[in-house]
Amino acid sequence: YCTLAGFSFDEVRVLVCPFRMEPLQVERNPAAAPSIIHAGSFYPWQKPEVFLRTAAARLDTHAGAKLHIVGGPHENLHNAGEVRQLLAELASHPSVECHPFLPLDQLVSLCSTSWAALDLMEWSVERELAVPGRTLQYLACATPVIHSDYSSLASSIREYRAGWTVPADPAALTGVLDELLNGRLPLARALSAN
Repeated sequence: YCTLAGFSFDEVRVLVCPFRMEPLQVERNPAAAPSIIHAGSFYPWQKPEVFLRTAAARLDTHAGAKLHIVGGPHENLHNAGEVRQLLAELASHPSVECHPFLPLDQLVSLCSTSWAALDLMEWSVERELAVPGRTLQYLACATPVIHSDYSSLASSIREYRAGWTVPADPAALTGVLDELLNGRLPLARALSAN
């Protein structure tokens, strides 16, 4: 990935961090009303803001719909204040519930009730090459993902019909949310079976 990003190994110190997730035995129990989850840290280069705002505005128009935002800023990064402002802004939407970072069992429980997970961000080299832990966690919970079409995981999400892969464009997200809201719970259940 360093080479794909334009770096040579002479220019970077590479630290290898093995990453694994145990298979989960998750019982899907989708909420009666539409429920979307976005979880994780808000790193400066990820930029999910426009998509969270788009989802909140669209879900506000649907009675009982929820956008669960789990997580927050890294206090040591320069965008911590901006993230707190963003979360306060989003919390003012009737559809949005903000949660602090949660223990894994509570996050898994919330994922199991969500119709889909929102993991859409503006393009960057890091996002294109990343294998996001949050996406793997959603998939391990059988929660369909709304994911960036440029990501290294996009082809697998499409191949296994594990959600939607869309351009980093608010209109594309609105189209997916409309499809989900119109297809209702049967569509969410069909995608979570994959």
